[in-house]
Amino acid sequence: MKLRKLGLGLLFLSLFSASVWAEVFEEGVHYTQFAGGVKPAEPTVTEFFSFTCPHCYRFESQVPTLKAQLAQGVAFEQYHVDFGRPIDTELARSLVIAQQLNVSSVIKPALFAAIHETKSLRRAEDLRQLFLDNGVSAEQFDKASSSFVVQTTLGRWKQAQQASGLRGVPAIVVNQQYLVDRGSVKTVEELAALLNYLANKG
Repeated sequence: MKLRKLGLGLLFLSLFSASVWAEVFEEGVHYTQFAGGVKPAEPTVTEFFSFTCPHCYRFESQVPTLKAQLAQGVAFEQYHVDFGRPIDTELARSLVIAQQLNVSSVIKPALFAAIHETKSLRRAEDLRQLFLDNGVSAEQFDKASSSFVVQTTLGRWKQAQQASGLRGVPAIVVNQQYLVDRGSVKTVEELAALLNYLANKG
């Protein structure tokens, strides 16, 4: 009985939120719509971040909570930005490789730690060694690094970054058409509500 009441309560809350947030969230205040992005087939929230960014490092701890509060059917993905520095390109490549090899859950925290905690990441060669130290074989890494999929994914990320017009990270984009102003909300719960609103805005 308690579970049933809880389920009904959550359903009511979601329906209530859908009607209320439409009046609360405003374009130009909470988000900006932009043209040029390729709208995904399903509602999608994209976080643009950089491993070298201390704000992204702190925000990473909130990502699991945020993902858990996204509405059913709303996908979440992460793109690494490239602002033109050589390290940006190599770190972006590393994230794509980690995603392709299904080792993001291990490599992401290792990269953040190497940059912000141990300060052990100094050269591009160190990135390859980090993968090897975390269970990825040299053959797996080298094959993925030079693959067509990795190259095209990097190009897609760069195109999406440019279309959004973002100037800093972490930045959140919804459906490749709405750039969220994270400073306009105060809690993860409010941010999730804003993302769910935009994801279903159309």
